[in-house]
Amino acid sequence: MMNHFVIFYTNPFSIIMTKGAPGNLKILKCFEYDSNVITDLDFIFDIFGFYFDFALFFENEGLAILFLPNSIKFELSFYREIAIEKLNSIAIMDRDPLTSLQNRSALLRTKREGKLILTDLNNFKSINDVKGHKEGDKALLLFCSLLKRFFDEKFIFRYGGDEFVILTSLPEKRIKEIFCSINARLSTFYDGLSSSYGISLNAINLLYSLEEADEMLYLQKRDIR
Repeated sequence: MMNHFVIFYTNPFSIIMTKGAPGNLKILKCFEYDSNVITDLDFIFDIFGFYFDFALFFENEGLAILFLPNSIKFELSFYREIAIEKLNSIAIMDRDPLTSLQNRSALLRTKREGKLILTDLNNFKSINDVKGHKEGDKALLLFCSLLKRFFDEKFIFRYGGDEFVILTSLPEKRIKEIFCSINARLSTFYDGLSSSYGISLNAINLLYSLEEADEMLYLQKRDIR
């Protein structure tokens, strides 16, 4: 269990205390030192009557580092565990179970300037129909691994089915080269399997960019036929 927490509090003090705390000090929220898990307390945590092993208050900053006794530590750690469970639940909901990429719901909360690419597989349905869904999953995972080889995984999303969305700042010429390489690799594993893509040059307005990229994707697939 952590021995110290960083505390945000209501009333700044400019004193160093070895015992006790001001009676009107109320903790607003806290997080563990050297940890990125923030524990926000929904109520004001009144520490009147508690004694600290050590408390350092920073002047006019509303911040303190507290070495807490077990009576407070256990309560704060309880809320820390709730925060961790909440973060883990969100992370699981935002992940596609097959590819482990972020999913559509994660994409809709993501903001990044640059280009938006919408890509999918050509002739993917025939793999599912002829060889079964297990082989189809293998083809998707192959495509996914190739995308991660060339693009930042943090900005690759499984949009649904065999559709993926990529947010990138790469120039169009480089994107074209990448998909040529991807298609060459796909064809060595599956006869007739390739990918198509559409680009929107401005990903700030996500819904508009998706529509624009979808239209460009349709035009490219039509030309292939």
